[in-house]
Amino acid sequence: MLYQYQVLDVILTLLCILALVKGKKVKGFCWMDAVLSLWALFFLFAFLRHPYPESTTVLVKIMSMFLLYILGRLYYYKWPKLVKYLTYGLTITLIVSLITAITGIGFQYWGSIYTFMGLYYFKTDAAAALSQCLIFYLIRKDFSIKQLIIILIGLSLIALANARIYYLISFLIIILHFLYARECRTGKRILISYKLITIVVMSIVFIIFALNELSSDLGEDYLLIQFDDVDELYDNKNTQGRNVIWEIMLNRFFHEDLTTQIVGLHLTADSVIDSHNAHSLYIFLLISTGYLGIAIFLLFLFTVTVYINKIKTAKLFYYNICFMMQLLIAGISCSVLICTQLTWLPLFFLGLGVSDSQHNSETRSLPSRIPA
Repeated sequence: MLYQYQVLDVILTLLCILALVKGKKVKGFCWMDAVLSLWALFFLFAFLRHPYPESTTVLVKIMSMFLLYILGRLYYYKWPKLVKYLTYGLTITLIVSLITAITGIGFQYWGSIYTFMGLYYFKTDAAAALSQCLIFYLIRKDFSIKQLIIILIGLSLIALANARIYYLISFLIIILHFLYARECRTGKRILISYKLITIVVMSIVFIIFALNELSSDLGEDYLLIQFDDVDELYDNKNTQGRNVIWEIMLNRFFHEDLTTQIVGLHLTADSVIDSHNAHSLYIFLLISTGYLGIAIFLLFLFTVTVYINKIKTAKLFYYNICFMMQLLIAGISCSVLICTQLTWLPLFFLGLGVSDSQHNSETRSLPSRIPA
């Protein structure tokens, strides 16, 4: 929202740097810190391979997420108050979005579909902010009537935004609400394991087939998914042309020499190859940082899993799952690393979670987490 005023991004970044200077000392350097430091250095290396103004912008956006991780590590002791402020801010975003929907100024044509965008440049940006608002309202044991109304408004606006990937993300957030409520009632922990991954995979399959069924009745008014054969999931219509961009970029990458494939091209290789961004976190990482960059990313995911499973505060555990899930799933069709809206909160909450795991290290043997 207010994307026209880029000076606001600069001001917000400066405030983050000021908060970094004033923050308390981080409690103990850990493996998560080391992996993120390695990842940041590798992005810097990719930048130095093509150090032009466009690359500088991309580098600053990417490096800002590491700044938010450090802030999470520094301000762990204030996390309940910070969550309250974030909830207020995202609630205001939801209310403004609702006003633009009621007045009609938040709607634009997206191709032939009249879709909701709020005050955002892309419909997916609006859906991303609304889904983040839902996280703070759904990760709780129960709701008041007012909170339930906010949740229903958020879900309705996401549906109007025609951002299909966020239908799935919203559905998964709702499932995680029930898992959190179950843990609060029974004390039974859930971890990132094959069980949770199975739940996510089954949910993805369910949503894909549900959208395909709905497309026969609503396909003219909503961007859904239409296929008769599984192979058609990757067609031009269902990917909105992204498949063409992905194939062009992958074809160029695999025709590079082995050294380039190992270390990648550079941070703006996607826009140089096809004048578009990669429209995928995973393709962006591959062509920008090569096989080594993918290996570091996999190491990051492994280390994230280890540290999130160590979090002793239940609400922080589920916040981390929700935001990291949003980052990874939205990354299927979006270059999320250059979208600070999608990287700041996941990395901030990861920092909070890592500090929580260290702060409560003496209670690791306990069978249950702290509810909040």
